[in-house]
Amino acid sequence: MGTVFKGLLVGQGGFQRPLVIKQVRNPAPDQIRMFVEEARRYALLDHENIGRIFDFEEVRGEPCIILEYIDGWTVVEYLERHREDSQPPDVELSVFIASRVCRALQYVFERAAIVHRDVSPSNIMMTREGTVKLIDFGIATRSGTRDSALTGKPSYMAPEMVVELRADLGGGRPMDHLAVGRGLGVEVDRGQIPRVVLAVVGRRAKRCAEFVERHALVGRNVDRQRVRHLLMCGERPMA
Repeated sequence: MGTVFKGLLVGQGGFQRPLVIKQVRNPAPDQIRMFVEEARRYALLDHENIGRIFDFEEVRGEPCIILEYIDGWTVVEYLERHREDSQPPDVELSVFIASRVCRALQYVFERAAIVHRDVSPSNIMMTREGTVKLIDFGIATRSGTRDSALTGKPSYMAPEMVVELRADLGGGRPMDHLAVGRGLGVEVDRGQIPRVVLAVVGRRAKRCAEFVERHALVGRNVDRQRVRHLLMCGERPMA
């Protein structure tokens, strides 16, 4: 929905600070409305595991969200580097990343009843200092609301969204990548969502169960509840 630029805040005495400028890509009225809502959602949030907003103003006559510049990498880049080296992701680091994303999701829900709806590897970043940041609240919404259409990346949607249209449980899908270095190997388009998303849940459960078996100590503390949840979703009847 937006176009992102790297900017520089310049002040007195040689003060400089890098930042991110996000502009609306399509200035249609409905897109402007969503862009303003995104800025309002960001303004409610202040957490170490969430990208912070600095301002919302016009730049050259266009509305812009001014965000912190995160000096680091996305999970996409992190996983690509491991694939290039033919190495699986580090288990402890993967669990740490997952736990920080869960902290961010819990905070936004408890603080403002917000559901992110776009938890994917490209929207999870790690700084050079080791802080994990969840970014991009462009299609987030309030919990309990319903949309007329499915919103988000089909391959990362929670199965619950097919029925309820308001869940972040699909946020576990990037954790599948972290656990095994790749996704489920199933990509879907919107026309296939109602059947395909629910059909592949059992495969995700099996993948996570294998991960728990390989890393038993970590699994006892982190993954068994997730596997139980996935198995329950897999038993849900098709819509």
